[in-house]
Amino acid sequence: SLRFAVTHALSVTFFPRWLRALETRLRPGPIHTLADHSRACEDLMTQRRVQFMLCYGHADVPTRLDEVRYPVVTLGDDALVPVTAPAGEGRPLHEVGRSDPLAVLEYSDASGLGRILRSRRREIFGESGRATHAVSIVFTAHNAVLLKTMALAGRGAAWLPASLVADELASGALVPAGGERWRVPVEIRLYRQNAEMTSTAEELWRPVGRIGGKYGYYYADTLWRLRGLIDRLCGGRGVGPGRPAGSVLRPGDTFDFWRVLRADPPRRLSLLAEMKAPG
Repeated sequence: SLRFAVTHALSVTFFPRWLRALETRLRPGPIHTLADHSRACEDLMTQRRVQFMLCYGHADVPTRLDEVRYPVVTLGDDALVPVTAPAGEGRPLHEVGRSDPLAVLEYSDASGLGRILRSRRREIFGESGRATHAVSIVFTAHNAVLLKTMALAGRGAAWLPASLVADELASGALVPAGGERWRVPVEIRLYRQNAEMTSTAEELWRPVGRIGGKYGYYYADTLWRLRGLIDRLCGGRGVGPGRPAGSVLRPGDTFDFWRVLRADPPRRLSLLAEMKAPG
């Protein structure tokens, strides 16, 4: 069987859809998933109780798994966006820069998203995890889904994954609590054990090194190809050149609208998007 550790938010947003797409390419058999906060998921990996860990990450905020060079690949992108319940007529109930102090729903120390915010938004959360800039911490939890519930109840502003609150923002149940400058981009990462795994687990990891061109993409392949068409209409390369000769990607290679920054199979694949289409 395959064993995954998945952080809470991704277990209800990205993971089910990604798994469905994966199952169109291989038959993984029984799957055991443990959803928890980032620290607990890292513990499961270091204790070898799971084969894979799916979580959020940021290039400037290394995790314990990065420090000991666990193999990793980026499967997608997301962003932490400040949101709040509306006060009426679409105005935010709590707003960065206007609410004094700003009521904040904070991630606990065990949360990977909390570590990222404390590093990238120090003016709000402070380096030690304590708010230092006209902020009042009104609620703390490691679960983004719970913070979302509290934001919907009007308890404060929370930095939540855009994928987790897309429906609520579209319906007006939640509204932005700050402008674009307060967004924090994050990566969706898949880590694997740094030792040989079962044949089924290795079969799952193998497609990680085959991306783009005729191989397609890990998730939402049709949408990526549509994105490529839009990029080509904007004067970009779009989806076309495909993979370079051979099956091994090397730094400097280009395929579709990507440039390879780092390729360390089976440990890491870092790509730079060179598309001209906006977004």
